[in-house]
Amino acid sequence: YLPAVSAPRVERLSGALSDDTAAAIANRAYEGETSEYVVISRDDTYYDALSGAGLAGALDAPILLTGTSGLSGACRDAIASLGATKAVVLGGENAVSGQVASELEAMGLSVERVAGADVYGTSMACTRYLLAHGGSQRYAIACNPTSFVDAVSISGWAYANRVPVM
Repeated sequence: YLPAVSAPRVERLSGALSDDTAAAIANRAYEGETSEYVVISRDDTYYDALSGAGLAGALDAPILLTGTSGLSGACRDAIASLGATKAVVLGGENAVSGQVASELEAMGLSVERVAGADVYGTSMACTRYLLAHGGSQRYAIACNPTSFVDAVSISGWAYANRVPVM
């Protein structure tokens, strides 16, 4: 005898661009709540956002995506709806420009940049920041840097358990 299993409820969160999808996910995850922090990553590559998964978990913050040279409207709107007051920007100015940081400051957010000389350095900087902000020292996830699939697969677990993804 097997108990009856109801069909899972499916809800699609999406947008025209990755920035829109990240904002939709953040707004759904924090529906009716605020978030002191937001973690900001570039929208045209995955390295920094995946390295920041555990860091975002340690801050109980969503990861929002934006263009390299300017703050996207979706990111701006999500920050406003979340009531965030602090932004952690992942990557150097080639990843997320000083213009984006200036726009965040103009919105009233304090801005910290977590960066290294390259994506590997930024990954290590994310690990140091995570550990300084209550992240777990029990585990660290090492992934193949030439393929994103392993990091994507573990990123939710890393967020939930505040574990670095390198």
